Amino acid sequence: MRPTKRLGRGPVSGIKRVIAVVSLVLVGLLAFAATTVAFDARGLSGANIGAKSGGGGGGGGGFFPPAGNYDSGTVSADFFFCCDPSLPELTVTVFDNINKANPRVGPTLNTHQIDVLIFVCDSVSGICGGGCFIPDGANDVSFSSDFTSATLHTKVTPTTRSCQDSPISGVPTEFTLDITWTSQGSRGASRMIGRYACAGYSFETTTLTDGAVSGSAIASTSLLTGTFGPVDANLNSFDLVTHAQGTALDTCPPLGGKGAGPGPLSAGEYSFASRTAGVAITPDDPSQQPVDVFVTSFVNTSKPKDGSPTTQVETDLNVFQANFPDFVSNCYVIPANAFTLSSDLQTASLHVAIDPTTPACPHATNGGFPDTFSLDITWSGATPVATFRNVGNSGCPGSHLTLTQYQTTINGVATGRLSGIAESFTGESPSMSTDSSTFHSDGRQATC
Repeated sequence: MRPTKRLGRGPVSGIKRVIAVVSLVLVGLLAFAATTVAFDARGLSGANIGAKSGGGGGGGGGFFPPAGNYDSGTVSADFFFCCDPSLPELTVTVFDNINKANPRVGPTLNTHQIDVLIFVCDSVSGICGGGCFIPDGANDVSFSSDFTSATLHTKVTPTTRSCQDSPISGVPTEFTLDITWTSQGSRGASRMIGRYACAGYSFETTTLTDGAVSGSAIASTSLLTGTFGPVDANLNSFDLVTHAQGTALDTCPPLGGKGAGPGPLSAGEYSFASRTAGVAITPDDPSQQPVDVFVTSFVNTSKPKDGSPTTQVETDLNVFQANFPDFVSNCYVIPANAFTLSSDLQTASLHVAIDPTTPACPHATNGGFPDTFSLDITWSGATPVATFRNVGNSGCPGSHLTLTQYQTTINGVATGRLSGIAESFTGESPSMSTDSSTFHSDGRQATC
């Protein structure tokens, strides 16, 4: 028998200027909020339901679902044994997917598929490879009704179907795989209700997530000698229920679930409000890559239960340009009156001069762009305004966090001048948006 080894997963981190990293559960809550709006509806039915279509009793424009009801659910479990050079590596993830689509016009479609992703590498046997397969037996994979345990007992043969365009390779064409998961850790759960609306079209989504940390996942396979585990692993569930009404215009912009939130938070109320306009500018020199410009004015307020309230008010100008092998990613703090955005999102303007005395945003290191330049841009709306509202909560035993969020966006037309680079331009992909979020934390931190 192989030696047992308990392996954990390292933390996931990210950097964002206005809004910082969130706790794991809230990341899931907000990540799925994004999914509820800009998701690809093809996954709901196995067909291209969400592709562009016009009119006809509820067809959706863009990638919005046509009028009707949809339910997309997935439960998953993973096994991760690796990184000791003296031992083999074995990584397995199981996805049990059920998708139901009942559009107002067209047939009802239901699909159920189980995918198993495997990777194995052993220096002793010389086996190193893997892929994705669909188990042959209907009962090869099972999850308990209370989502506290799961099992995988399957045999792969040369006739076993592959999935995700990733056939099994690098390993024998016939092998067995057995894994047992038993939850022993904290559970984290979230519930999010999102409402999107644009020019008479709307849809509402309810997103439920649930996750448990498994303390005793054990695996064996005929590809390797011995038993592996117990190891740290995950049991996760995700369910997305959507109800759509009306017909989406092709000009309706996608919207929802941008970025993350604060965290960890002490007990109290926290709010984040921002106004943003962006555009891609084509330089006069055709050898230069486009310059992406985003200007954001934000107000962040913290009201901790056991501390003094604080408010951060700032307007940032972000400039990005990729001229291989150089990459510009600059951020400047500019005067608040340099940027205006109307409350109805129909107009915006930016008039600012940057020089060596212009302060950089905190944690930013500027360079690779002219030290002195000026920007004069005018935006005007050209599409319907889209709105998105979120109400959600997440937590583990002993810890709770709630979220309310409201977003608006519009695509438009932008013209202007970037001195020394584009003396007169009509920009690409111009947009204007607002985002306001409020979090309430009970302040109790839990591992989940």
